Amino acid sequence: MSFGSEKFSESERKKIAENVLAYYKHHQRSLPWRDNPIPYYVWISEIMLQQTRVETVIDYFNRFTKVFPTVEDLAEADEELLLKQWEGLGYYSRARNLQKAAKMIVQDWDGKLPDEKTDLLTLAGVGDYTAGAIASIAYGKKEVAVDGNFIRVACRLLATSENVWNASGKRMIEDFWKNVLPDTETGAFNQGIMDIGATICLPNGEPHCVKCPISDNCQSFAQGNPMDYPMKKPKKKRKIEKKTVLLLYRYGKVLIRKRPEKGLLAGLFEFPMIEGHAGRESVEEWLKNRGYGAIKIKKGKSAKHIFSHIEWKMNSWEVEIEAFSVKEKANSANESGVFKSEKIEDVLDDVILDKDKDKNKNKNRENLVAEEAGEYLENENEVGYENEERWISREDMDVITLPTAFKVFRERVFQHSL
Repeated sequence: MSFGSEKFSESERKKIAENVLAYYKHHQRSLPWRDNPIPYYVWISEIMLQQTRVETVIDYFNRFTKVFPTVEDLAEADEELLLKQWEGLGYYSRARNLQKAAKMIVQDWDGKLPDEKTDLLTLAGVGDYTAGAIASIAYGKKEVAVDGNFIRVACRLLATSENVWNASGKRMIEDFWKNVLPDTETGAFNQGIMDIGATICLPNGEPHCVKCPISDNCQSFAQGNPMDYPMKKPKKKRKIEKKTVLLLYRYGKVLIRKRPEKGLLAGLFEFPMIEGHAGRESVEEWLKNRGYGAIKIKKGKSAKHIFSHIEWKMNSWEVEIEAFSVKEKANSANESGVFKSEKIEDVLDDVILDKDKDKNKNKNRENLVAEEAGEYLENENEVGYENEERWISREDMDVITLPTAFKVFRERVFQHSL
């Protein structure tokens, strides 16, 4: 297959590199990881920039590096704190891989990020592009860093309709850029192409070709059809999943649970969900099976969230739990570990009567129930129920990591008078 650098002479390739470097020198964007390009910052920024826009990443990067200023801090971080700092960026496996890689760097590299691409590729979460970016930007190594910007700019320069989204196509793109890459200032060159792709040779909408420093060498510009390139990436059909989110309130707290440790949003918290769009009867059945009685049930807000391969369409119900059921472990003779449920008023009658006779005579019964209920809720959280259910306050909501998929429902909890 004919493709690549043979379409340009050596002098033309050299001219492209010179123009990219000149453009970057005068027009580079001021970004915190560029203004202080230590290897740790370059690495963190490149991981954050995967699947995420620069404008979004800046604030996250600044907060993240303030909380975890060194690779040692990241390696030793509590995972819940780590995930909280990542909350809203999505693709949470990136954060977990960052910590895995940080531990590898501390253990195997004395806390210093390796400078060779082959070594960088051994780190968790670091692929070919990220390794090339770190090696070239942080250490000045002669490595290309082929991302979507590089693919798009190359396809338009070459006016090629070849499929560049499969492994062989990406290798050809990489070979092209290797033949254009200058011997020095490779980090500046790579970032220059990134900036051209992000601000001039746009992925969506008409490119600003008249502002492009390499348009004189661009074959698609000469043809007048840059929007025809690159060939459209084949779209995968997204799976639609219907969910019913349950916002359960009782005694100043709301119920959350932890997702399984593998799969989508692994190990993160969510509000309880029922598969499908459940009606009132299904919700009542769900509550009954868990020993919960409801004072009030009402239809809540709807929302949708798009993952890379799945779309969640979510309805919700809001439920006020009555003077409620407390789950207690079965008696010790029952080795199956089955839980039984009793209404808290039955459980607490003796306690309340005792208190009425003693120092708490003037407390009304409702406050006593609420007080004791809080203690039972804390006990429930310690038992370790299936899916790690927890009753948490609004203050706790600022500590746990709740994925963006539940943003609408989280906001609703804060509007609710718990």
